[in-house]
Amino acid sequence: MNAIIQPLDAIFGKKLPQLPVSLKELIVKGAPWLVIIGLIVTAFSLLAIIPLVMGFATIAVYGAYGSMTGLFIGLIIAIIVGILELLAVPGLFKKTNAGWNFAFYAEIVSLIGMLISFNIVSLIISGLIGFYILFQIRPYYTGAALIGSAPTTPPLS
Repeated sequence: MNAIIQPLDAIFGKKLPQLPVSLKELIVKGAPWLVIIGLIVTAFSLLAIIPLVMGFATIAVYGAYGSMTGLFIGLIIAIIVGILELLAVPGLFKKTNAGWNFAFYAEIVSLIGMLISFNIVSLIISGLIGFYILFQIRPYYTGAALIGSAPTTPPLS
């Protein structure tokens, strides 16, 4: 995966304008909570969608197979992304590289889902924003940056 991460880090983490340190730290502190809120919303959405998909499965027997395939693929992608995000939460709280990696994998799977569904505009916008934010905060998860480690001026005597 480093073959993908390194070039993306060079672009989104280093070449593009940097977010202010205070904003990066705010994102790092809030990320696990935002993922948890997203997981709760996703869980309720899946609980509502799964019965619909199963109901439509009976229609698929009568000739609507193509549209059913898209529903099942979307459902599977949503479940995989949810599992990856769930795995990311402990590492995001502890600020470990593994937590960041799971968040990155969730972004990749989400983008693959958009590609499969031919949702190209969302793919481009979500990819640019998601990668920008992920790679801006990556140093906090690799140990290259610490929250509150901004240089301070020595006290006046």
